[in-house]
Amino acid sequence: MDALDHLLVIERDRRSGQRAFERHRKLVSKLDEFAHSHPEMPLYSEALAKELGTSVRTLQLAVQAVHGASLH
Repeated sequence: MDALDHLLVIERDRRSGQRAFERHRKLVSKLDEFAHSHPEMPLYSEALAKELGTSVRTLQLAVQAVHGASLH
């Protein structure tokens, strides 16, 4: 996924907000780890955000920035 993200995310977006993008990338990495380690749990936005120690909006923005798609 990371290799595809580097290909699909527009270069200027990565440069203009490199620190924010890196924070988002780390948050999405934590989200991926959590989802893979808890396959039996339903993935609701509020529960995921709480588990990751962030807001739903921040989680949504992070997934959008990293994967170019919505959280859902």
